Amino acid sequence: MATVAHAKNARIYYDHLKVSEFANSFELAFTQDAAETTAFEDAGKTFKPGKYGHTGSFAGFLDLADNGFDESEFADLVDGEHLILRCPRGTTQGYAAYETLEISTGTSRAADIGNVVLINWSGQGTDRAIRATVLTSGEQAITATGNTTGVEVGAASSTQTMVITARVLAVSGTGSITILPQGSSDDGGGDAYAAITGWTSSEVDPGTNVNISVADQLTFTGVGVGRLTRTGATEAWLRINVSAFSTFTSVTLLVTAGIKA
Repeated sequence: MATVAHAKNARIYYDHLKVSEFANSFELAFTQDAAETTAFEDAGKTFKPGKYGHTGSFAGFLDLADNGFDESEFADLVDGEHLILRCPRGTTQGYAAYETLEISTGTSRAADIGNVVLINWSGQGTDRAIRATVLTSGEQAITATGNTTGVEVGAASSTQTMVITARVLAVSGTGSITILPQGSSDDGGGDAYAAITGWTSSEVDPGTNVNISVADQLTFTGVGVGRLTRTGATEAWLRINVSAFSTFTSVTLLVTAGIKA
């Protein structure tokens, strides 16, 4: 039986932008190819499952702020892939969320007399979707170096791909923050947390604020979003280590982790 959650807790993010501040609906739809393989004497049709794909959308009210969603999405129509995070129950630490990489398949603004202008996102998934877990304490305020609380996300096997997605949503002042993942089999009970190596770093717009030049970590000098991807075994418990924090007064950090489907 499903657990009921109030819609007011739902959150959605487009790269580093928190669009749930104006969005009022979202969808993530999965489909799977099916090839018909009926034999001569089959009584009915037989199908073999193929690869799956996904599409996503959300709709809300027009956001005309400078560098807001209207301006960002319009510029991004021909600007490649974007990281979309959907949190149906909210961003409480340990809650499930869905991370996708999507390209725009169109954009619309609609209005009529007596109603507000609407703005919509429609995207096609370009990579395997991730059913992730929120690692930070929601949109966590970071003011110094240290570790976040460990979260059980499930161990990855040697052939699975773990993805950690980090969003810096806001900063106070100027400076830099560096984060890296740590793992443990039992939340540090008998197996101490240790840094995990072997990650591939990537970033999306605005990439000028994300430094991926040093292996196994992400450094932010402003708002932005970056990813750490690793194929291979990882332990069941993960946490984020803020290894460096320089001159910022505060940084709002949101991190998820999960295995690619």
